[in-house]
Amino acid sequence: MARRAPPLSLSVPLGPVVAGQLIPCTVHLALSRGVQARALRVEVVGRLRWVIGAWGQGPVRWHRWAEERVVHTQQVLPLERSLGPGTASFRLEVPLPPDAPPSARGRMVDMAYLLRATLDISHAPDRWETVPLRVVASTPVPEPGPLTPSPEGVRVHMEAPRRVRPGQHLEGVLVLTASHPLVLSDLRLELVRWERVPLGRMAFPTCRLGLPALSLPAYEERRVPFTLWVPADAPPTCALPHGCAIEWTLRLEAGRYPPLAQGPIVVEAS
Repeated sequence: MARRAPPLSLSVPLGPVVAGQLIPCTVHLALSRGVQARALRVEVVGRLRWVIGAWGQGPVRWHRWAEERVVHTQQVLPLERSLGPGTASFRLEVPLPPDAPPSARGRMVDMAYLLRATLDISHAPDRWETVPLRVVASTPVPEPGPLTPSPEGVRVHMEAPRRVRPGQHLEGVLVLTASHPLVLSDLRLELVRWERVPLGRMAFPTCRLGLPALSLPAYEERRVPFTLWVPADAPPTCALPHGCAIEWTLRLEAGRYPPLAQGPIVVEAS
C-alpha cells in the first residue's frame, strides 16, 4: 500500500541560515477534506543542552543533562476561514535574532534548532511539521592569539592559516629554535577540541600527527611541514549561553616534556 503524503509540509532554503536574517519558508497543505483554519504559525526554536553531572567509571559513563530553550521567534498568519479539500501554499518569513548562538554539537554541549509549522484548526487537533535548521553566527570569531611556548628553551613559530573549515586540511610549517642543543623524540602535533560547561572544561583530542625525532642545534632553525585533517563533523568555535563554549587548540608535544607550544585555532562553520 502506498504511503499517504502528510497533510502539511515545510520547505526551507538549503544550507545554513545566518543569525539576524529572515528565514523564508513555504508551507504546503494537502487536505483530503475541508477544515476551519484559524491561523498558520511558523516558529524557530533553539534549545541548548549541557552536561551537569556524570557517574560511572571507565568507558561506560552516564551523563545528566540540563536543557533550556534559549531562542524562540515566530511568525503568525491569521486565516479565520475555511480551507477546502486540495492543495494550497503559504509563504512566510521568520526573523532570527542577531545574537542567536550558532548550531554546535559536542559531547558535553549541544545547541540545536528546529523550524516548526503549525496549522491551527478549530475543533480538531492541530497539524504540524518540523524540520531541523542549522544556524551560523552573524559575526566572525575574533582572530586567535599566538602560540604560547613552554619554558623549555624551545621557540615555536607556526606558518599556517589559523582559521580552517570542517572537512579541510590544515597545512603549514612548524619553525623550531632551541636555546641549547636538544633532541626531541616522540614529537606529535594534536588538534584538540575543548568543551566548556558550568561543571568544568574537558579536552577531546580530535586529530594527532606523529612527527619524526628532531635534533635541534643551539639557535638554529628547523622547519617541519605538517598536514592535519579537520573532521567534516567538527563543531565550530563558538560561545554559547550559560558559560558554555566550544574551543579548538593546536598543541605540540614531545616525549615526557609538557607541551612545547599550544595556541587557539578557529574552526569556522561550513
